[in-house]
Amino acid sequence: MILNGRHFSYILERLDELVPLFRITEKEKKIVKLIPYWKHPGDLKGEPTTSRTFLRWLDKWLYGDTSAQAHLSFGGLFVVSPFLVAELVGGQSQEIVEGRMIHQYRFHQFSRTALVTLAIATEIDCYCNLGNREVISYLWALFSEHAPESKEMYRARYEAKLSSRSVA
Repeated sequence: MILNGRHFSYILERLDELVPLFRITEKEKKIVKLIPYWKHPGDLKGEPTTSRTFLRWLDKWLYGDTSAQAHLSFGGLFVVSPFLVAELVGGQSQEIVEGRMIHQYRFHQFSRTALVTLAIATEIDCYCNLGNREVISYLWALFSEHAPESKEMYRARYEAKLSSRSVA
């Protein structure tokens, strides 16, 4: 338990416990950059792998759009501006934003989160050959009926991947 400003001491103690578990050498403790790490998608998309085309597409589709909205660049501001000014405009415009547009926007963001989760589950299942392809294919079909982006993502990456091996 962390009490009375001992937070950093507590964190250092936990880190010391992890060092042997992760087989970190004394040299790596001194020069942290020597410890190999899992690259983030921004770095992975540049690696010469069979997944590079898909990762670049995913970065442009998901990160580009989400980042634009989060950082309020012109394109992102254009998307979220109705929510920002609805109350100022008032009237029927405000009713449309609050009654329909905000729900569509929430669904869009929720479905993107669910799609990324399904994509990760699909990658794990295919890589580890866990035998869940039938259920995963069903979920992709279900999502494709309700979220147009899922059909595009499925075709770009998972259609061939899920049909390449028989369902276990």
